[in-house]
Amino acid sequence: RVDAPSHGACDAADDAAVKRTPAPHVGLEPSTSGPPPPFALPPPDANLAKRIETVAGFVHKNGQKFEEVTRAKQRGNPEFAFLDPGGEGEEYYAWLRHALRAGIDPKKPPGVDPTFDPVALAAAARKIAEEIAKSSEAAEQERRTRDPGEGDAAHEGAKGGQVRVGPWQAVKDSSGRTYYWNRDTQATTWTPPDGF
Repeated sequence: RVDAPSHGACDAADDAAVKRTPAPHVGLEPSTSGPPPPFALPPPDANLAKRIETVAGFVHKNGQKFEEVTRAKQRGNPEFAFLDPGGEGEEYYAWLRHALRAGIDPKKPPGVDPTFDPVALAAAARKIAEEIAKSSEAAEQERRTRDPGEGDAAHEGAKGGQVRVGPWQAVKDSSGRTYYWNRDTQATTWTPPDGF
């Protein structure tokens, strides 16, 4: 015969279980399976970044249901495309959600020197890229001024110097007018493509 535990013994066992089980934090969703999203910088559009940060904060505070309701209400609104896979800013939103859940600084990649500032690094990298582009443009302009007829014929009937940007190449016709030829598609146009 098995004796049932007394009422007091059940209460003590239940109290012990409650003490071992951490209370859920309101607004935190259960952990998801799989690796965390990769670190992502805020998008260059400051308004979009602020909108993403605001929504991520509200979702963290109010729970997954808030995201679901917001996604439903804003469906088709490009300002909230980050709520859908592949939408602009989606990577940053996913990173923020993870960082808020994990209690880590969303502006720093995990495991790096605490003084590391990725936003400043990205700004410096953009500035360097712009300076390189300007320097390259200036050097190319100087070369064209110094050697206006130099260059290989890249298109049938091409004469004179050519300048390439991506698949596009500036080519002179027999009368000296510049047109643009795409090496990949064989298309030609009088309108300069981006980069010229």
